[in-house]
Amino acid sequence: MGEFFRLSMKVLQFIGGIVFLFIFASCSHNAEIYNGSLPDGSVGISYKVQKKVTDKLLLEVINFEDTRCPVGDVCSNPGYVDVEIRASSGIDITSTTLRYNDFQPCDLSRDTIFNYVVELVKVTPFPYADKPAQNAETYRFAVVVEEL
Repeated sequence: MGEFFRLSMKVLQFIGGIVFLFIFASCSHNAEIYNGSLPDGSVGISYKVQKKVTDKLLLEVINFEDTRCPVGDVCSNPGYVDVEIRASSGIDITSTTLRYNDFQPCDLSRDTIFNYVVELVKVTPFPYADKPAQNAETYRFAVVVEEL
């Protein structure tokens, strides 16, 4: 019985090592999600700072809620970031809420504002379980804006 137990433990250790390597390799493929660079063709917007993204369009993040599962935690839901954006055309002002999900693109990440399609393509920083909550001013929101 002791030999069976030792063999079972070795098999479990081996399987655990494979699972660890699989998780590590999976995370390395998504490394661009966590770094601070902006995706190609996008414009970075800071919280509560108005940004001119085209000659006729100003955007500002006026509110957001980050419910993403922190790195290092185990969650049943990956979470998302809801971002309320105020847009100004110089003549009119409107606002919309876009939803960003790191792992599942969704239709809620884009909206038509005036004569532009605005898509939220990245939100940083990514939350970590062992770090305190990030200050709102440290967040950066990357959007791609295309004229219709």
